[in-house]
Amino acid sequence: MKKGIDAPLSLAGIIVGTICAGIWAFDCRKWYAIIAFIFCAECAITFLHTTLIGKYKFAEKELKRWDIKADDRLLDLGTGHGMLLVESAKYLKSPGKVTGIDIWKKDDPLNNSFSAALENIERSGIRSVADLVTADMLAMPFFDESFDGVMTSLSIHNIHQREDRKKALAEARRQNHAD
Repeated sequence: MKKGIDAPLSLAGIIVGTICAGIWAFDCRKWYAIIAFIFCAECAITFLHTTLIGKYKFAEKELKRWDIKADDRLLDLGTGHGMLLVESAKYLKSPGKVTGIDIWKKDDPLNNSFSAALENIERSGIRSVADLVTADMLAMPFFDESFDGVMTSLSIHNIHQREDRKKALAEARRQNHAD
């Protein structure tokens, strides 16, 4: 699966901070400057690990706990590049299906797009059990209780208004017939 770096500008800031702390530590050679440099470097390493490896391992571990059946119908809210969609599709066989929805903003800093998610679906060989829909999680175009499970990873926090976040969660609950 083609992976992207979450919040690349944040990572850039951490790296710049690490470089500045390194220059400061090298220049003054004080214990607190060295500690600051080590702390910044650890933050950068942790950020990179989490965005490139850790979140995928976490998703895999959590989906194993779900007891997904081969014919389940799953919904992935805020699909992005399709990390959860691809991982959950590994458990499915037709007629099972995972549907990913997103609004696919053109100015997304991670370059999340319909085409990027579709490319990851094709690369993973899961086209027969995966589908993408351009839709807003505040007003999903599905009938009530259309899915056996609803999942999301790092997307609801992008809804800025508290009432809208509540609405998105209510919409997710409306979709899930397991409730």
